[in-house]
Amino acid sequence: MGAIDALRGWVEKAWLRLAGLFSLRQRFIADVLAALERGEGSIVFHWYYDGEDDGEADDGEIIPVGLLADIDAAIRRMPAPLGADEFIINVAVYGPRLQDLDRFEDTPEGRRLLRVERFQLLDRYYDWKRGDGPQRLRRVLEQNAPSREQPLVIIQILPLGGALAALFRSGRWQPASAWLR
Repeated sequence: MGAIDALRGWVEKAWLRLAGLFSLRQRFIADVLAALERGEGSIVFHWYYDGEDDGEADDGEIIPVGLLADIDAAIRRMPAPLGADEFIINVAVYGPRLQDLDRFEDTPEGRRLLRVERFQLLDRYYDWKRGDGPQRLRRVLEQNAPSREQPLVIIQILPLGGALAALFRSGRWQPASAWLR
């Protein structure tokens, strides 16, 4: 009976350890998702209406070339701890000011959110560098170019690696290499 009780005790302890690992993993995933929702590590670009009605920039393009180049550089250089190359892009379109506020032109305060276009979990290598991610973003930006009716467009890049880096900086979680020490 002693050996069977010892084996039963060992199995119960193993189950508890395994359940603890699953709950730890769930807490980590919940913290990463919460960090993404808070926008930790996000990269934000503002594109606002400049008062020209022709809908084209100086070079005949709807989208300023510098904007796409800056977005591309930000995505290519975003942090990727533990190989987390995935990211989400939100394109938020805001209407005109609801009241005349003495604030900057390119802030969403005092504006009504008209719509949000979201690119779900893109991969930096497969979707951005080698895929159609830049062309999809260009199409969405061309469809949502700033005008009198929608003078502000905010492009937000939410890198998964940025959220992980923010969690590691906060000290709540350690990278996997620290777990193995």
